[in-house]
Amino acid sequence: MPEDIVRALSTYLEHVGGPLAVRSSSLLEDSQNQPFAGIYSTYMLPNNCRDDGVRLKQLCDAIKLVYASAFFKSARAYIQSTLHSSEEEKMAVVLQKMVGNRYGERFYPVYSGVAQSYNFYPVAPLIREDGIASVALGLGNIVVDGGKVIGVSPNHPDKIPGQSTPEQTMRNSQNVFYALNMNDVCFDLRKGERTTLHILPISDAEPDGTLDYVASTYDANDAMLRDGMSGQGPKLVTFAGVLKYGQLPMLDIISTLMDIGSRGMGGHVEMEFAMMFDQQGKPEFYVVQIRPLTSLKGRSQVSVDLSLKGSSLIFSRRALGNGSLAGVRDVVYIGPDSFDNTRTAEIAGEIDMVNAILERPYLLIGPGRWGTQDRFLGIPVTWDNISHARAMVEVGLENFRVDPSHGTHFFHNITSLGIMYFTVPFGARDSAIRWDWLENEKPAWKGKYVTHVKLPYTLDIRVDGRSGTGVITKE
Repeated sequence: MPEDIVRALSTYLEHVGGPLAVRSSSLLEDSQNQPFAGIYSTYMLPNNCRDDGVRLKQLCDAIKLVYASAFFKSARAYIQSTLHSSEEEKMAVVLQKMVGNRYGERFYPVYSGVAQSYNFYPVAPLIREDGIASVALGLGNIVVDGGKVIGVSPNHPDKIPGQSTPEQTMRNSQNVFYALNMNDVCFDLRKGERTTLHILPISDAEPDGTLDYVASTYDANDAMLRDGMSGQGPKLVTFAGVLKYGQLPMLDIISTLMDIGSRGMGGHVEMEFAMMFDQQGKPEFYVVQIRPLTSLKGRSQVSVDLSLKGSSLIFSRRALGNGSLAGVRDVVYIGPDSFDNTRTAEIAGEIDMVNAILERPYLLIGPGRWGTQDRFLGIPVTWDNISHARAMVEVGLENFRVDPSHGTHFFHNITSLGIMYFTVPFGARDSAIRWDWLENEKPAWKGKYVTHVKLPYTLDIRVDGRSGTGVITKE
């Protein structure tokens, strides 16, 4: 580290107390044409050691490690996949005071998250242009990692996919949160970005008072959720105090900032945010970062050739997600001739058996709603029954036409894994499925209802998240 930089950092630490985030801001990472997120390292420092020399060394180490992450194998591989070369990259390192409050040995914001002005997984009544905010108690690592968090549209705060019933809320609500460990002042950052962090159960936040704003209580006697912390029963993170009663500012601010950001950048944007209390106990909302929108899973813009409708296995104008998936050879499907909506529990059992044997990515196709609790409307699988599926298709049949679920039964898994979700209604002019394509292939395994086909070629699966158009065809 150059001596003048070290002197400047030493002066900086004389004036700046409290936790620091050391993060990247590179030329390609924040580019207007093809930005990406989550490729480089971010380190969070307690910055509370009484020895100023130790604090300076920890800061210098963090800066070096952020800079070094530009040369990691994973980062170089991703840059090459964007048609750039590693030599084009220029790395800057940003020091930011962390947003949050100290509660004993831990430091964290009341809430943090990521907002996008465009929603790649719109479930009615949401539309793509409404945007979506993923928000969680504590530090935002759990959001970026695809953990269990609340996904809410600023225009429809009462419609939260995957949490329409108390049972779904129990299954999908946040159960851990991230906080900065303020006790450990001697740590080795070479062990990884999470060296300074705690992963704690939600119950640990109760004495801090932060749950008062974001929690609801499950009443087992009435099988319902009651807003707030009063009463006996498990505490679930629903953000009821924020979304229903406006106890803390969030949605109006996000809508305003997303509108300003979209106009300023000339397109859809992605924003990281957090909220803390000031010294007078008043809430403060912070923008941590804003950049051109990039899907965290499918980072590139995808185009779908509309002329492929007649020659593809699946074509849908009602697809969710964004990105492309190549190399899939396995297809697990329930054909129209073998489907019986009175035997869907048995169908789910066969799918579970195939999923356990395959243990590799496959395409899943079936009539009606995947994961429905009403077994007469589709196939009542749970996520562990289909955990290796990386693209899913809901199909309508002539004698079995059901409104699509769009994967709401395991919405968290679909969005966090970037799974592409197709809907093909029966008789729709804008969507089609070629059953003969599958039936002409020799089955690798065939049960009473379920068929597994291992194709002699690989499939190209892609969804254009801007238009909701998806196609599955030969690679």
